[in-house]
Parts: sequence; structure tokens; C-alpha cells
Amino acid sequence: MFKQKSNIKNIELIELFSDLPNIDHEPSFLCKVIANNKITSDAYILSILRPENFNFIPGQYVWVVLPELSKKQGVIDRRAYSIYSGSDDSKLEFLISESDSSYVSKLKTLKAGDEVMIIGPMGSSFVMPPHGVIMIGGGVGISPFVSILRSKIKGDITLVAYNSKGNLLSDNKEFDELTQKYNYKFIFKESRARSVDFKGILHQNDNKHILISGSQGFVNHVTNIILALGIRPDRIIYEQNYPQLKVYKKFDKLLADLPKSYHSHDIRLLSELGDLFFQISKQTSNHVILTDSNGRILFANQAATDMTGYSFDEMVGQTPRLWGGLMPNHYYKKIWDYLKNGVSVKHTIMNRRRNGELYIAIATITPILRKNKVIMFVSTEEDVTALRNVDKAKTEFVSFASHQLRAPLSTVGWYTEMLLDGDAGKLLKEQKKYLEEIRAANQRMVELVGSLLNVSRLEVGTFLIELVPTNMVKVIREAINEQKNEISKKKINFSFTSTKDIPEINGDPKLLHMIVQNLLSNSIKYTPDKGKVIMSLSLYNSRNLLLKISDNGYGIPEKQQDKIFTKLFRADNAVKISSEGTGLGLYIIRSILEKVDGKIWFESEENKGATFYVRIPIKAVIRKNNIQ
Repeated sequence: MFKQKSNIKNIELIELFSDLPNIDHEPSFLCKVIANNKITSDAYILSILRPENFNFIPGQYVWVVLPELSKKQGVIDRRAYSIYSGSDDSKLEFLISESDSSYVSKLKTLKAGDEVMIIGPMGSSFVMPPHGVIMIGGGVGISPFVSILRSKIKGDITLVAYNSKGNLLSDNKEFDELTQKYNYKFIFKESRARSVDFKGILHQNDNKHILISGSQGFVNHVTNIILALGIRPDRIIYEQNYPQLKVYKKFDKLLADLPKSYHSHDIRLLSELGDLFFQISKQTSNHVILTDSNGRILFANQAATDMTGYSFDEMVGQTPRLWGGLMPNHYYKKIWDYLKNGVSVKHTIMNRRRNGELYIAIATITPILRKNKVIMFVSTEEDVTALRNVDKAKTEFVSFASHQLRAPLSTVGWYTEMLLDGDAGKLLKEQKKYLEEIRAANQRMVELVGSLLNVSRLEVGTFLIELVPTNMVKVIREAINEQKNEISKKKINFSFTSTKDIPEINGDPKLLHMIVQNLLSNSIKYTPDKGKVIMSLSLYNSRNLLLKISDNGYGIPEKQQDKIFTKLFRADNAVKISSEGTGLGLYIIRSILEKVDGKIWFESEENKGATFYVRIPIKAVIRKNNIQ
């Protein structure tokens, strides 16, 4: 008998609408093929010209779409491939594994000058931890690892590469040079993975993450070896394929003929599925799919095909990232952390129909357990795009109301200043005190209205960004000058340093000033008297700058750190320290940075301070990103 946990993780709908990526179109690019070369008996390298505005994080993947096949409904026209190139390369490369499918057969015939479409980049499970990693790849599964190495990411990195039909890397001088310059370690294996291969590499007491990428069989085999060596499972991170449980093989065989009988409604086969399909039948009013423990689609109902635009034949054997993958990587990781522990998750997500149209859905993913192990997942989706449009209308109303409030608040401010300046006669001490309170309260209202306007403009897509040549060091020093009085008043031990190689960037000085001013004022506000605040500016890589702001202040409580960039949120300890604040500053900063392919993140421990990092593109390009 199958059992499932009913513990559903519910998240406030309005919060999730706020966290959805702001894009108004499918992130697709039509690209020219540069070359398509066979490099081993069973693998090709497809090289395409990198689009001008295409930026990605090493380890991400894209969908490669063949426009000619897209015209034929029911024909597989796309597949997901991890990027093989470095983040600074002028071309995009993909390792293509030999296959007899019609898609790969067509892909192999591409030549220089032909066109393909890429959709992405999409999220990746591989985020480089500071203490180093061991990467284990089989065949073309090495692609995300090569992207990380080619991006010259610093760290203690070991790559163990397996390829039974010819090595994909060993003859390339590029990797010898990377080894010498960055101290990477490469181990190439032609044979099947064995325990002895990991002697001296994997240690039980080590905390290094182990990243595994390859075919399903490779992942199963390598995982069994690693676990037998006593390595903790929580150290292992997978790319697309996750290890299959033995119990699944029974159901894999049972469902093997389902695609053939799907359209004929073979009642005899369905009756054999018994309790398994009973779990699905209770939720058939919406899009429903059944996947194995690795997310591979085994069954989809008609509502799923209607909602996504993909036929069942196109879905089967694929994963839901066929229509997904638009959310940030951390979003999927959080969901997966619940699911692998057998906890059902209900969340709001943005997906993409086959025709490129975006839609918003409330998705519920329920693990099916047997003997307390997750063997399958049932996933349902409800299209709530109309509700998202209502939320957008609300945002537009807030924008209108905030705009109308600016004029009367400005008038109050002017008249208050006139009275304080004695334009209407000399004031008594008591009168002056009250007017200063009015001025302070009015200024807080002006700042709140300004923040609300910025939020609404960001969400409806009318936020103005003007990119011009900008001296980032000058922007930072101007923001520091504005905070000098507060720094002096609190006797803060403050310092700012910048490296000499900081180039002029393409940015919006007003918005960059807003970002620096907000982060710096927060550090000062939430650091006690005689505390320490340190700022620095340096090159992150050839495409970005890194702004770092550290303090030894009150920090952010661990349980509230995942909410710090959401609208109107203020940590409990921040509210106790200062009643003033809108809870909008960090949300605005993150939204602005996302529009120009920047990023903000932080590290913090309560009562020990916080460090915020801002990655600023040197050649920023504005993303047009509204949900329409």
C-alpha cells in the first residue's frame, strides 16, 4: 500500500507573486551555428554565436530548440543541454551525445550558418561552496563542470571524468593550462567507475561537496560506490539525474507500455496500477502528472497537455523543466529540500507554454512513499495568471495613489520649512519643537511614498534606468559623505578601500547611489556605537565589480534570513532597535540589480554582524522584464 505525508508547506500567495521573476517574454535567442564537430565516436560539440545580452552562471543549462521541428506538433523540437563554455567566452558550446532520436539526428546535420534557438539560461544545482568540491562526470555529463572550470572559478576543485568511448578532455591543452594556473586537479578514466578510483579523493570526515552529473545508469552506479565508502548522502549534489531506488524498477516495467496504450485507454493496464493511479484520480480537475523519483514524466492527463501545450508523447521521458526552469535556482532547491524528505509542497511558480507564452500556476507536488522512501511524485498545477493580473492592477493603483500623495506632502514640507525659517514671524521654543516633529514625520512619509512608487514602477515595468559611463568609486564616496555625520555621531570605525584596476562602468549613477546609500545606512543604523563598518570595491571577474559592506552589528536572525529581500519585511531585532524603516529598501535594491543582470547576497550571524555583497555588471544591459 502506498502512503504519502499530508504535511503541505503553504506559502502566502501575495508573497510568492512578489518573488516571481519579472519577465514579459520567453527568454529566447535565435543564434547562428559556428561549428558542429564530432569529437568522439558518440559525442559532438555544437558551437553557436553567443547572443550579446546572454549572461549565465557557470553550470546552468539552456533548451536548444530546432525551429524547423517546432512547426510539427507532437514532434520533440527541444532538449536541455548544460552549457560547456566559460562565462566570459564569446561562443556557447554544448556537448551532444549520440542518439537515434529524430531530434538528435536533425541536430547532427546542422552546419555553420544554420540557426537554432536557445531558451535560458535556466537554474543549476551546482553552486560553488568556499571549501572546494569534487566533481564526478560521466560522458557528456561533464558539461556543467567544464563550464565552471573554463570560467576560472577559484577554489579547491577536483574533476573525475569518465568516458568509456573516448576521452572528451585529455587531449585539450586548455585544461593543462587551467591546471597549472588555478591548481585544478583532473583525473581521466576510460573504465567503469570503481571504488579504487576514489581512494585518496573522498574522505568520510571531509566536508567538500560531491557533484555528480551523467546518465541515469552512471549516477546510480557512482552513488552506490560513494555511499558504500561511508560518505554522507547530504554531501552529494546532482544535476539532472538523481539515483533511482531499486523499488522503482517494478513500476518502471509496469509503466513502460503506457505511452503506447495512452490513446487507446487500455483499462486492463490502468487497473493493474491500482492504488498508484488512485492517488492521481483524486486531483484530476487540474493539470496532473506522475513522475518517478528522478522527476521523469511517466503519466500526464489531458489538462496537463491543455495547459502546457505539449502533447503526452512530447512530455513522456522528459522532466517538468520542459515547461519550467524560469525561477531562480534557490527557489527550486528549497522545494526539493522538502520533497526529498517526503513533505508535500504547495507553491506559486512561473512556467512557459509550448508557444512561448508565460503563465503563473499554483503547483502542488506530493511524494508517494513506500516503506518510508520516496519512489514517485504526483504534481498538479492550477493556472492563476488571472489572479496575477489582479495583483498587477493592485500595484498600479498603489502607484497612482502614491503619485497623488507626493504633491500635498511636498506642500506640507515647504510650509513647514517656511515657518521654521521665521517667514511668518518668530516662533516660540515650543512651537519650533512641534514643527520639527512635523517636518521629521513628513520626511518619513515622503520617503515611504518614494519607496512605494519605486516598488510599483519596478513591478509594472515603468521604472526608469538610464545607463551612462559612471565612476563607481566616485558614487561610493558621495554616499559616504552623506553618512559622515552618522558615522561620527556613533563613533563608527569606518573604512573604504578600492583596488586600482576599477574601470568606468555602464550604469545609472542615481540608482547606484541609492544602492550604496541604502546598504551603508543600514550597516551604520544596525551597528552599535563604536562598532566597525568596512566597505570595499574590487573586480569580481572581467565582466563585473564586487561591492562588499561588512559590519559587526546586530546581524540577521537565521530563521528570518530567507525573507530579507521580500517586500515590507523587517527582522524582529531590527524593529526593536529602530521603529523607523519601510522594509522596502533591500527589495528595491534586488529588483534594480536583477534588471541589469546584477546580484545581491549576504552572510550574517545574529549579534555578530552582516556582510552584503553586490555584483555590479561593468557593461550593464537593461532587461525588459514585466509580466503582461
